Amino acid sequence: MKKLYICDYPYPLYEALIKASADHKNQSDLLLADSFPELGQMLEALRRSGIFQNVYYFDDELYRTRLCKVMYYNFKQIKGRSFFRGIWSLLHAFWVVMCCQGKAKNLTLPVAVSGYDEVFYSDRLSTLMFYLNKNNIPYTAMQHAKNVWQIKAPSEILKIKTFLLLERLHICCGINAYSKACRKIEVSENKNLSCRPPKWAQIVEWDADQAITALSEAEKERIFRVYEDSFGMSVDYSRTYDLLLTNPLAGDSFVSSEQAQIRFYRDTIQKYFSSAHGVLIKPHPRDKVDYAKHFPGCVVVDKMISSEILMLSSQLHLGKVCTLFSSSANAFRRINADILILEDFRTSPEQMESLKGYRS
Repeated sequence: MKKLYICDYPYPLYEALIKASADHKNQSDLLLADSFPELGQMLEALRRSGIFQNVYYFDDELYRTRLCKVMYYNFKQIKGRSFFRGIWSLLHAFWVVMCCQGKAKNLTLPVAVSGYDEVFYSDRLSTLMFYLNKNNIPYTAMQHAKNVWQIKAPSEILKIKTFLLLERLHICCGINAYSKACRKIEVSENKNLSCRPPKWAQIVEWDADQAITALSEAEKERIFRVYEDSFGMSVDYSRTYDLLLTNPLAGDSFVSSEQAQIRFYRDTIQKYFSSAHGVLIKPHPRDKVDYAKHFPGCVVVDKMISSEILMLSSQLHLGKVCTLFSSSANAFRRINADILILEDFRTSPEQMESLKGYRS
């Protein structure tokens, strides 16, 4: 059986590396796309690793130049604008999505996707998702972040339901795996899902934290080396580190500004971390803060490195793992790290006690 993993986001790539490492019977190929340009840095290391039989690369110019400009439109931006300007912004975002769908159907990819028995892609909005949908190529939707299907943000649920309706009316294809080309949806746990999955898609439980335990230490180390060779890590392996997992708090309007976000994380480090340990900071992929500039005494891990990668090497010693609400933190329980999650990710920003004093 031939399997193709299409990856343009850090967490699905981590999942694909686990799946391919564990699958010794079938051919596993990778199509790496540069929705995040930094992912292109991993191309040669991925090819050298031998984890995938073939590694292809796609320059997703349509995503970078058009779709990404409206993809993370925040409904809260309407505040402070006139009503009509806010509505115009929403209509413009919808128009860009529609235009990108039409252009995506005729994308020229470096591999014949339809020639594979199984295709895996993430559950996020992208031009490659439009390509699969418009060409009716069945695929399995991998999570773009752990437990993402349990998130109950009202704006996310509204967006999903809106595009699901448009899919049923044949106006445009659904997003976030709500399309008829998506035949399976992977979730960490098949419970407390934020939206009912479409009737044509099968729900499959697949948890990266469980799957990684089936790999040998050599296989885990090989995955770790792919990231270390691609991005480098200025880590002193003789030390113990405390790890901070960030969230894009300013970009998602959880705090008032980028400076408030910096202040929150500086206070978090001082309050919860040991002065005897080094500090590792792993930024969220969408986090815009330059942590190397604002936290010069800390080791900043490249944001394209999935957090879970940091527990794969036996040489890296972690003491405490702290986050506001990153779902990746729980994975570190497997290496007996001290986990501190300050808030439930399903809680609204206004109700988060930890953010009081940083929202205004």
